[in-house]
Parts: sequence; structure tokens; C-alpha cells
Amino acid sequence: LTSLKASLSKLYGKFMHLVGQGILSEEEEETFHRIIKKTASDEELQLSLGELCEYLHRLHKTKVLLLIDEYDTPMQASFLNGYWKEMANLLRGLFGAALKDNSHLYKGVVTGITRIAKENLFSGLNNLSVYSVLDHGYSPYFGLTEPKVKAALVTFNLEDRLDTVRDWYNGYVFGQDTEVYNPWSLVSFLARKLARPYWGNTSDNALIKKYAQEMPAEAKQQLESLIRGEEIEARIENHMVYSDLDQNGNVDRVWTLFLISGYLKCTGEGEQGRLKLKVPNKEVMSIYEGMIVEWFAGVGVSRIFQEFIGALEAGDTMLMESHLGLIAEETFSHFDTKIGQSESFYHAFFLGMLMALRGRYWIDSNKQSGYGRFDIMMAPHDKSMLGFIIEFKSFNARLHHKDLDEVAASALQQIEDRKYETELRSRGISRIKKLAIVFKGQLVKIVEAGAVAKT
Repeated sequence: LTSLKASLSKLYGKFMHLVGQGILSEEEEETFHRIIKKTASDEELQLSLGELCEYLHRLHKTKVLLLIDEYDTPMQASFLNGYWKEMANLLRGLFGAALKDNSHLYKGVVTGITRIAKENLFSGLNNLSVYSVLDHGYSPYFGLTEPKVKAALVTFNLEDRLDTVRDWYNGYVFGQDTEVYNPWSLVSFLARKLARPYWGNTSDNALIKKYAQEMPAEAKQQLESLIRGEEIEARIENHMVYSDLDQNGNVDRVWTLFLISGYLKCTGEGEQGRLKLKVPNKEVMSIYEGMIVEWFAGVGVSRIFQEFIGALEAGDTMLMESHLGLIAEETFSHFDTKIGQSESFYHAFFLGMLMALRGRYWIDSNKQSGYGRFDIMMAPHDKSMLGFIIEFKSFNARLHHKDLDEVAASALQQIEDRKYETELRSRGISRIKKLAIVFKGQLVKIVEAGAVAKT
């Protein structure tokens, strides 16, 4: 409410020329001043936009074009902080007075994340047209299309950076066929000439973080697939509102929130009415990486996690095993893991941890190299550093595994037989460490293939 009063006060302050010109009555001028001083009543706040339209119509003899940006930002804040119903009632009155039966209004343009009709803040509006990220109408205008981006890069003598800009800031899809770039990020890149996250440092992603941390096991596994650069499928609910998110167990609503908030893009139609979803670009992927790091901090293993990353880069296998064991002990319960969990879970979990190293390593997963597909390959940007080939195995007594060492030996033999290091060597990486990581529930065993292999 304080923030809303401040916004309305600032808006009214831009039209102080209305006061003292005989346009407003004495009573209207008193209300005008109360809004500016932030002492207006809730009722006066609710009528404020509609009345400002009337005042401007009187002065200019022309109906008003009203632009309301991020209309649901107050709804998000109130939802997170437990006063959603109160805020909804206030905004319903504010927007209703401004947009419904307002004879001084030429047209209203409202932008936000959630669809307008179902939010019930605009009930009874006539001639309402709604365009979402899945609709074709106006799809090229939600961001910058590639021709405009190319022209901007030429203007700044940066046309040779187009591929970099594509990787970092392109990929947002509107209407399922129009790709656009993030305008704020592109402008920031043009100013600084550095490819780095810009939007992620400005957007308020508290709601995204909340539901990323509270995801059920099924959604967490899908999140891990997204981090690996893969697609997932979900049934998108176009009419979802914030209060729907509290209905536990509905994974599709979580992915709907991620899509409409810009953290996913639609890449096509899936099966049974579902849509295919994917992380749009490197900038957004970096936000997911930050979530992983914050998640580890949230479960109390932030320091251990950082020390594990340091041990990995140094190639200290014993320290890696010790720290990874502590992390597994503290965190696997949050993923509802069981003894005998599939290798894919451990693979995805470890890959999520490696997001912290994307700035120094190219990290590939399940790619062809030699005579098969490795689990994870880490190719350092600096070719003098260690490269890694990592194979995961899960101990399973039903497969007659005797102990973790036997399973690790099998994994290392697989790396050798299938020559997984071929891709690293083709990139000019000569210092290669081959690791087998074996899990048995929360127990961890890491074994390396002898000393560091050199050509």
C-alpha cells in the first residue's frame, strides 16, 4: 500500500499544472493534494486514476490514453507477503474506476504477467482483448526482432558479436513462432560491450525462487532436465492466477508461471495438449544457476558446496568425495530420493551443481565422444587446466553389485573402452582426469583412473 501511494503521488505530481487553473473544484484540489502528500483514503486512491483521466479530458478536450505497466506486480508482492485479498480489493476498485464505464477514456493498455480476465481485477470490462506469450497478435512487439538487433550492432560497430548476442539474449518466443531479444539486456550490452546477465540482476524473481525451492520431486527432475538444456512438456494454464499456485501438487501451474514470467520459452506442441518448454538463452540459464547456488545455501551447505567446487577444479578426488558425501547427506532428502535411485537422478543433481562453473568450463552432458556417450564432460576455457570425463553409477544389489569399488571400476572401464576422452583431446585439452562417481543412496564413492592422463 505504501508503494502504491508513492506511485500515485508521483503520477499526480506530474500534473500539478492542473491545480489553480480553474479546472478542478476546491474539493477536487484538496483530494489532489492529499494524493500527492500520500494521506489519501483508500476510497480516494481507488478513484484516483479515473478522476485524473477526467481532469485531463477537461483540460485538453481529448479523451485519455491510459497505460498501466506491470499491473500485477502489487499482486505478486501481496501474494508472497500474505495480504493478497486486501490488495486485490484495492486494485479492483482502482482499475475498475479507471477502465470500466470511464467516459473520459479513449483506450487503456495494460501489461503484466498473468492474464487479465481471470485475475478478476477487471470484471465487467467491455471490448477487452488479451494477448499472451502464446498468441500471435502483436508478437513482434514484445521485444526486439533480429533485424533491429542487427541494425543496432552495426550502429555500435559490434556486428561481429551477433552470435554472442543471440546466445545470451535471444530465444524468447511469442505466438509460438516469433523470436525476440530482451530489450533491456541488449541496450545494456551495447553500453558495456560485455556479454553477461543484465535482466537477471534487475528482475524481481522472488516468486520464481520460491516455487523453484518448493517444487515436488517430479518438477525438480524436470528442472534438472532444463538445466541440461533439454526440453520438458507441460500443460499450460492460460487463466492461472497467483492464488492457484497454492494448490499443492500441480506441477503444470509452476511451469505456467515460469513461462509467462520469461524463464521458459515454448518450442512447439507436445503430446495430449501439452507444450514443449525450454530455457531461452544463456542469460536466463545463469538465473537458474544462481538458484542452484542459493538452494544449497538454503539447506545449509553453501560453504561445503563452494569447497567441493574448489576441490573439483584442483582435481583433489579425496576432498571431492568427502564434501560430496556431506552435500548428499544434507540435501538428498529434499529430492525424496531412495536407496537404488536411478543414475539419471544423480547425474542431474551433479550437473546442477556444475552450473557454478559454466563461466570457466564448457559443460556437456550425454554427448557422443569416441564409441559412446559420456555422462558429463568438462572442457576448460583455459586449455592448460584440467578437463574431466565423469561417469555416474548407482549401486544396485539386484544387479549383483558387491560393493561401491566394483561399480566404480566398471564405470572407469567403460570410459576407457569407449574412449570418452576423444572430444576433449580434439579440443586441445591434454590434461584429463577420468572420474567414476558411485552413489548408494546418500553414500558417495569417487574413484579416478590412476594419475592424470597425458598425451
